[in-house]
This record gives sequence, structure tokens and C-alpha cells, in this order.
Amino acid sequence: MSKIFLTLFAACALFCYSPHVMAGNIYVDAAAVGANNGTSWTDAYTNIHDAVADSNATAGADNIYVASGYYVSTAPYVFTDAATFNGGMLYGFPTSLENVSGTSPIMEVQATDLDVTGVDFFKSLSHIVASVSGIRFNKCHFQGAIDGSVKAHWCWLVRGAQCGFYDNRSTWAAGGIMAEDCDLVHIEQCKFQGNITNAYGGAIQVNNPSSIATGVLGGLKCENSTFTRNRAARAGGAIAAKLATSKLANSVFQRNHSLFGGAIALACGPTMNAEMYMVNCTLFGNGARIAGGGVMLFDWGAHLVQTEIHNSILWRNWAPPVSVLMKQVNRPPNIFTHSCVAGWGSLPWPGMANFAWNPNLMPNGDVLPFSPCVDSGAPGVNPTMFDITMAPRVQGLSIDIGAFEQ
Repeated sequence: MSKIFLTLFAACALFCYSPHVMAGNIYVDAAAVGANNGTSWTDAYTNIHDAVADSNATAGADNIYVASGYYVSTAPYVFTDAATFNGGMLYGFPTSLENVSGTSPIMEVQATDLDVTGVDFFKSLSHIVASVSGIRFNKCHFQGAIDGSVKAHWCWLVRGAQCGFYDNRSTWAAGGIMAEDCDLVHIEQCKFQGNITNAYGGAIQVNNPSSIATGVLGGLKCENSTFTRNRAARAGGAIAAKLATSKLANSVFQRNHSLFGGAIALACGPTMNAEMYMVNCTLFGNGARIAGGGVMLFDWGAHLVQTEIHNSILWRNWAPPVSVLMKQVNRPPNIFTHSCVAGWGSLPWPGMANFAWNPNLMPNGDVLPFSPCVDSGAPGVNPTMFDITMAPRVQGLSIDIGAFEQ
């Protein structure tokens, strides 16, 4: 038998093995009554596990389309091959997922890429657990996790856009997103509300212990997002980041609480610095029981959290009896410019064009039209073209101070 014939025979056998040998579309609809093979809406799988198994068995990134409905499982959907998971299809209302076992997450991602769009995740142990992977979630709702909503280990990317994280809990991870030894966590246009942990980072925890060995900091990038009423028992009511380069822009932190760092806690390591760059953020009404009502910077001997704050509002953040200025941030940032800071001028901190006039804040963190923060920011330092509401930046003589543009 010739080699050509054997090759053709093997290719034919592989092609006939499954209707999805090459990457393609797989359909899920709990109400479908067709052939239950996932090849169309008529013949859609009725079980998500079957669709994920089909996707894992094929090369390439399959597109899994899931019809609107409430899907309950007792075991996780385990992804071992790249895929997109698209909810809210066909019937015009959300795709909702829940794992009722109490012992496993809704999704596990193992050494691959997964994009999730349009899914509501409800009460489960966790919602997504990923290792050595890249995970992206867009227009998703995460609520009611009892051991952290999204947990990522050694991932090259964790990205969330236009998502909401509400009332998630954890005993040791973040209530919302925990990333350990991940290259980059990128959050954009997300809302974090009522997430709680007994450890660090009520909404987000980024920890990179391997940075001490590799010399490379992990990354946190947070843009155009809101953090409200999140709590951490130890540090970082909203965000806790250790050995990371943190870039925070156009975001609001309000009424978050912790022991240290009511809104934000950042730490370096014993042998290397960490970094924070904050621009056009608004922090108000956050509280810490020991220090750093707004921001807590944990330095380690000669190693520091190198910090820049520009065009930001730090107002009415609370910590035990120290100066009003140190309630906003526990020590002077390395560079501090064009910001509205309660208590500014009460201590000889270095800075440029900062002031302590009442910003006239509204309940959502916006300022009134006559606020001194309007047109008072430093031009050219904001990394994005839009404010927290996606309105264009610089609508007056100069960029405004804070997360909103008048």
C-alpha cells in the first residue's frame, strides 16, 4: 500500500471522526430537540459539558454559542483547548451559569486561551479558575462566589471589560479577581461592588512572589472602573497589589474599607521595588482602621513603592488620628502633581500645583460645574482619550482633575 494512500486514508478517518475536527461553531440550547450534535441551533447540544468536550477534541479555537437560559451543573466546564464562549444567544435574555456542588468552580481553564462574552455567573464556589492560560471576559456579570470569583495562577493575561463583580466573598483570595504570578491583569469599564475577603484585596488582589527570583514585576492596569463598598480584612479594601507595576486611570474608589489602605494597598519586596502610576482617579470616603485611609504604601527598608499621582482627587478618606493629609495617603508619593488633596499644605510634602479646596463632589464621584477641579489638571499625562463615562477628555481649557470630565 503506497504512502500516499495511507496518508489519504488517515486524513479521511480523522475527518470522519467528528463533525468538528477543524475549529468551527458549536451550538448549545437546552430547549433543542434535534440531533444533539452541536452542528446548528436545530441540532444543538442540550448540555454545555458536551459542547466543551467537543471543543477540546478539536484543533483550533472553536466558537461555542450558548442560547439564553439558566444552566446548572455539579462539575466544572474544563477547557483544555482554545475557545470562545458566547452567551445570551437566540432568545434575547442572558445565559446564566451556576455550579451547585459547592466544591468546584463553574469553569476551569488549563493551559489555553478562553474568551467569555455575555454570561451571568451566579452562586458557586468560584466562577472561573485558570492556570497557565489567557482568559478574557467581556460584558459578563459575576455574583455570589463563596471562595473568590476569578482566580488565576501563572497566566499571561487576565482581562475584563464592561463586567460587573457583585457580592463575591473569599477567605484567602480576593472577592473579585485574584491573580498570582500573572503577567498582566487588565480591567476596563468594570464595576466592583460589595466584594469581601478575609485577606487582601476585596475586589482585586495581584501578588507576584516569583518576581523576586525573575526580577520582573507583574502588571495591573485598571481603567474607567468603579470600586464601591468592597472590604478586605487585612489590606486593600478595593485593590491590593504586591510586587507589581500598577497603572490606575479614570477610576472611582468610594466607601471601601480595610485594616490598611481603605481603597488601595501596594507593597514592594525585600529585594526590589514596586510601582504605581495613578492618573485622573477619585478616591473619597474610604476608610482604614490603622493607616492609609485612601492609599497605603508598604515599603521594605531601602526598597520602595515608587509612586506617581497626577490629576486625582483624594478627599475625606479616613484613618486613625494622624494628619488629614496622611489619611489620604500614608506617606509622600515620589511625584505628586495637579491633585485635589484633603490637608494639602499641612505637612512639608513635595508636590506641584496641588490644592486642598473643596472639590464639590457629587455622590457618584463627579464634581459640580463650579468645582476648582474643572480645567485644573496637568495636560498630557492622561493615558486614555476618555473619562470614566467614555466622554472625551479635555472639553475645556485643560483636562479636569478626577475621573470625570465636565
